[in-house]
Amino acid sequence: MTFDPAQRFVRLVAAGNGVIYAIQADGSLRWYRHAGWTSGGTGWANGVGREIGTDWHIFRAVLAGSAGQLYTVSGDGTLRWWQYDLADPDGGSGDGTWHTASGAVIHDGFGDYPRVLGGYDDVLYGVKSDGSLWWLRYEAGDGSSGPESWAFGGQAQQIGTGFHRFPQLVAAPSGVIMGAEIAGVLSWWRYLAGDGTNGAGAWARGGIRADVGTGWATESLRTWTMGADGEIYAVALDTSPTPDLDHVLRWYRLLNYLTVDQGGVTANWAAPAGGVPVGQGFTVEETAALQGYPMRQCVGPGETLEVAVSTSFDSYDTRIRRLVPSPQVVRRVATTVPGPGPQILPPGYRSTGCGYPVAVSALVRDSWTSGVYDVELIGPQDLRRHAVFVVRPSQPHQDLLVVVPTYTYNAYNYWGGHDQYSDGQAGVRRTLTFLRPSTATEVDPTGAVSHLLQSDLALLRWMSEEGVGYDCVSDAEVHVEGLELLRPYRGVVLSTHPEYLSDSMRAAFVDYTLGGGRLVYTGGNGLYERVVPSADGTALTFRRADGARDILSEDGRPESDVLGVDFAPDGFLTFAGYRVTDADHPFLAGTGVSNGAVFGTYSTNIAASGWETDRVPDGGMAVVFAEGTQPFGAQMCRFDHPGGGWTFAAASLCFNGALQNDEVCAAILRNALAAAVG
Repeated sequence: MTFDPAQRFVRLVAAGNGVIYAIQADGSLRWYRHAGWTSGGTGWANGVGREIGTDWHIFRAVLAGSAGQLYTVSGDGTLRWWQYDLADPDGGSGDGTWHTASGAVIHDGFGDYPRVLGGYDDVLYGVKSDGSLWWLRYEAGDGSSGPESWAFGGQAQQIGTGFHRFPQLVAAPSGVIMGAEIAGVLSWWRYLAGDGTNGAGAWARGGIRADVGTGWATESLRTWTMGADGEIYAVALDTSPTPDLDHVLRWYRLLNYLTVDQGGVTANWAAPAGGVPVGQGFTVEETAALQGYPMRQCVGPGETLEVAVSTSFDSYDTRIRRLVPSPQVVRRVATTVPGPGPQILPPGYRSTGCGYPVAVSALVRDSWTSGVYDVELIGPQDLRRHAVFVVRPSQPHQDLLVVVPTYTYNAYNYWGGHDQYSDGQAGVRRTLTFLRPSTATEVDPTGAVSHLLQSDLALLRWMSEEGVGYDCVSDAEVHVEGLELLRPYRGVVLSTHPEYLSDSMRAAFVDYTLGGGRLVYTGGNGLYERVVPSADGTALTFRRADGARDILSEDGRPESDVLGVDFAPDGFLTFAGYRVTDADHPFLAGTGVSNGAVFGTYSTNIAASGWETDRVPDGGMAVVFAEGTQPFGAQMCRFDHPGGGWTFAAASLCFNGALQNDEVCAAILRNALAAAVG
């Protein structure tokens, strides 16, 4: 089958001794061996790869051991065991045979784990949505199933917490785990116990991470995978002003990967910081087997929803769902849709669009309540992809309007490898299309912290469960319609991270508050940077002509003019609760807290004050009634505008993640929303 050279593979899996399993978007499983794996040489035993299997694109996760073992996780949570026995384990070009039990289902409970890692030593780790880390070990090693085949009868054992802070995690033999934080810091752990227990001494350094490198975020690397002896393979981004394909495979090796903690924290890398180029043609896009995007970010009743799709599957199922308070199917477009086949990306696709054909269309009905929706694309074995869109009302139906921050989603969407933050493209503006699949609109829990759609869904879910009515629009509607869109609403809600906005959006928010409107700002780092939407609304241009960030405060238009607070960069990636500073404030009514009380110590994003926080500028007039306990913590406040309007600011990216579990946070927002519509 033909594959797109811009997204040939959906996954690379290192397996030790230089072996790399590469899964093509058409399902071909290809075996490679890097002959120079110990030193970073450029030799390969089989440079074009040997096909050893088919239909491997149906799995949501693939893990490998160092003796031919492979573990696959399907979308329905089933775990399968495979073993590829090489004719020449120490050399050769991949000739071998599959164990007769290969493909056997050995467990059916992996749906509990959005992320699964491991494979070495037959140990598998699962990360739950709350960041807890769970350990399982397959002891049979022959494809058999049942409790006797597993340690602890196949019951997972919790061995850690807090791993949702690391969006990228891999595992190596002997209990080594490596993870990259949002900012790209590479961390090391070693689980010494190796038996599913978590007592004293179970972890090196008592479980405290050791930082061993930088530059490992998605802004620098497309993907990375770890072998069995400290070697790491990563696909680097093309950093030219107009990026070409991201396809160069780089080799790194942490020589002391087992002993980072000995003699203090040391990281003995065999390669320079940027790694050593050892291969080409390794383009990777995880969703390339099945992916799609809406042709418009927001549609209303009577309009036609259209979703463009590319897939290498013969067919797939589709359904349209409203996502909160829980996913509810509003229409099944078709039981089975013929696959249009994999589409080849045109030149300039990151800016002008992927050009995929429209495969799903539906008339938006009056009965579709305004909110956030998706078209769910369902492939074999319950492999799921999502195309997210907003349904706006035909006219205002509620007192509150939620502005879904689709411009921010676009800024952080690194599908295709590049976004507003990716390395390179020095000295130029960046234009990013909406007409591409999105990594920023994850519908299902990911097992990682989220400042994008996942967190916004938590807010909308809480509002729905509280019985708070709301309409929804995307950023684009505010850009085009301005104050006339906002004026009918008693309150406007800005969610987790409304960072990006156009000039006309900012003007609308200013005029709305000056005219008596109420803003309820539940996030952090809001109204910070300007974008320029294209005339047809299908793309955004970021940055100034010289490639510098286009920050509004540098033009004399700080966010505090509207929100009462400005972004405080020194608080980046710190997390804490809030401390009450004015217990008599009306927004604290009914909480029972007193000055000095601490709340919000738990959030799905670690703690309620954190990640990115805002503070009242010197001389600012906002009234602060709670403040993050960490240095440069969020200053929760109310800011009154001339003309009777006001803004409530939670001033933190992590606030919405605390609403379901912290009654004080919930009560504050309940009071703010009631005041907004009162």
